[in-house]
Amino acid sequence: MEIVHTIPPQGEGAFTCNTCGLSFPTADLQRLHMKTDWHRYNLKRKVASLPPVSSEAFAEKMLQQQQQQAAADAQTGRGSSGRSSGQRQKTKRDKKREEKLLRKLAQTRLDKDSPVNNRPGSPTGSEASMGSSTFSLGEPVDDDGFEHVDIPEPVMEVASEDEEDETEKEIQRRLQRAVKIPPNVCFVDGKEFDTVEQNVEYMSKQYGLFIPERDYLTDLTGLIAYLGEKIGLGNMCLYCGYQGRSVQAVRAHLVAKQHVKIPYESLEDKLEISQFYDFSSSYEGSRRVLSAQEAANADDADEWEDASDDEGVEAGSDDEDALVAQQNDLYVDESGYELALASGYRAGHRELARYYRQNLRPSTVTREGQGTVVAADTRTLLRARDPVQEKQQKQVWKETKRQKNIEYRRDKHLNFQKHFRDELLQ
Repeated sequence: MEIVHTIPPQGEGAFTCNTCGLSFPTADLQRLHMKTDWHRYNLKRKVASLPPVSSEAFAEKMLQQQQQQAAADAQTGRGSSGRSSGQRQKTKRDKKREEKLLRKLAQTRLDKDSPVNNRPGSPTGSEASMGSSTFSLGEPVDDDGFEHVDIPEPVMEVASEDEEDETEKEIQRRLQRAVKIPPNVCFVDGKEFDTVEQNVEYMSKQYGLFIPERDYLTDLTGLIAYLGEKIGLGNMCLYCGYQGRSVQAVRAHLVAKQHVKIPYESLEDKLEISQFYDFSSSYEGSRRVLSAQEAANADDADEWEDASDDEGVEAGSDDEDALVAQQNDLYVDESGYELALASGYRAGHRELARYYRQNLRPSTVTREGQGTVVAADTRTLLRARDPVQEKQQKQVWKETKRQKNIEYRRDKHLNFQKHFRDELLQ
């Protein structure tokens, strides 16, 4: 078997195959080579630490294998199907794949200047299929004398000027189709009002528009104008980000999906409209609480003597904690089990949850009259049994049940009459 030891020169082509020792002028030819049985066979030999074989030796090996298979089929009587043994019949999918590869190859030859990205092959398929090989890989040899060709790294493809021109043209088309929606005009149906407040009230009643944190909203006109630009210029849904082709399409989507609402759940949604709000007034309550606590701490500090250096370090850490609490508008009391919020509420520590969750029920005190009734009922249940009375009671129950059955059958039989007849006239 002929062993391939030659390495192609560097100047012949930029696309190489280290496994078979070949060089290709284009990437398509390299991909076609990667899909051949010869390349797969050399991959299996490479995994087994064996040198590659030439194409002539591989063709001779294939011919011998086909002849042996044909002789075996002739002996067993399976060679009359007319199909060459060891070959799979080409399907329509295989033919389409070959035609596609040929078209790509022709296009590459016509346009050689266009950059082509090289896709390195994965050896996992060859490793997984080593056990299914029908050829003998031969004896292992030492591959210290072999050299490998360094394949240059693929060049990143840069966006062409045509794509940039298309993007600019799309922006210009959107600006030309943009519809300006003033703040006093409803951005859902285009109805015009005298003031922005009337417009907001109309959209709230008609479409359920809700403006979050209305107490801290400082620029209502700017918020409504921003929402109008989002629909008129961007053709985008307020809630789900649906991209429509026109303003009419977006308005129909808003009404159909009931998306006439401002998203205010995630941090990104809040930051999107944060420029129209001012929450500085909500910090005043927490600042007053912090100032009172600082004054109390100052009075306590006067009563104590000077601390050591270690205590000074601890005091510095306490000041840092107080600064962090002031920034977060929070305050922890002296016990460390309650957290005062800026809104005035107090949150307890989870270690005290079992005490906060107690639902104590008042103990019921039985009155004297109720106790007498209970005692009387208890005495009636503890009296002695009378077998004769129980037997008579059972007979009464049976007789009552029998009478009910007779009445039921009689009423049912009366329903079978063809014409109604009054019983009093019989």
